Amino acid sequence: MAREPKEPLTPREEDVLALLRRGLTNAQLASELGISDNTAKDHVSSILHKLDAKTRDEAAYWPNQAPWWARAPLIAPMAMLLRRAAARLPFSPSMAATVMAGAALMVVIGGLSLLALLLLRTDGSDTPGFVSNDISDLEPGMTVHTIAERYRRYGPAAEIYAEHFPENGPETLVREAWWEFDQTGSLVYLRSESRLEDGTLYKVSRMDGSDIVYEDAQGVELDRLDGPLDGMTVATFKEAQLRAFDQALAELEEHPNAPWVTIRGMELQVIEQRSPYESRNGPASPNSFSAPYLYDLQPVEKISRDYYSADAARGFLSEVWFADADGLETRVEYTDYIVHEILKN
Repeated sequence: MAREPKEPLTPREEDVLALLRRGLTNAQLASELGISDNTAKDHVSSILHKLDAKTRDEAAYWPNQAPWWARAPLIAPMAMLLRRAAARLPFSPSMAATVMAGAALMVVIGGLSLLALLLLRTDGSDTPGFVSNDISDLEPGMTVHTIAERYRRYGPAAEIYAEHFPENGPETLVREAWWEFDQTGSLVYLRSESRLEDGTLYKVSRMDGSDIVYEDAQGVELDRLDGPLDGMTVATFKEAQLRAFDQALAELEEHPNAPWVTIRGMELQVIEQRSPYESRNGPASPNSFSAPYLYDLQPVEKISRDYYSADAARGFLSEVWFADADGLETRVEYTDYIVHEILKN
């Protein structure tokens, strides 16, 4: 759903928004633009106000409607976990992915998101201590375990892209996360590991008090998000997910004729949104941010597809495609929410 800003963004805010879509932190924004951290924060706050966005992740989707997991303030910080491990498309969902990302703080994030806290495994589990796949069963003394796979197409310009935007990481990452609550219901442990397809550790996000710390595979701190875990408990975690469920259900109610497909044995409805695509900056060049996605595609239409169970409690897959003038579609991004399970500590 396209939106109009409350007020026009300034040219500098347009620059900041473009960097938000790459998943950059305030410190990275400041470094990229040659401004102070406080000025970067002010620009982000102004953008959120003008776009009527509750989270950075939601702003990154503008002018299109962000998916449900990027709109919940508690869920958004997790979507960032995935986005900051490897930044997102400048024009896409993803996805994400992020508490969840698709859950609980966020996806966040950052995204997504990730962001797989709302994404439930449907085939049961032999994991030791397994309780269920239903978030309503989460109680003090339990852990939420999630796995999500994120893919972003780099295309024939991949080598050039890697040189100019190394912070965006590899095409495919698998993110596994653990949220552990003690017997009082307080969050006492959070760790998210992003790995390459061969299992090699790529980046880590972990809890440090109420902060989230981002580290490389060697444990070197790359960034820190201040305070998103403050007050996180079983109750607030579940409350955030229930709000996300309501938003997802509303999406389904707006699309009563959405088609059905079967994925991993589950019947899912597909909500598809199409919008014309026009490059704001002219044709992509091999060293532009959009090069890997668009340089060889010549897209005229963007297609977003989100897959839900009938009760909206389970999101399984989020995709972004682009179509050319001949109608040929190319998938440029997806977030596949593979596992979400509740375990006894």
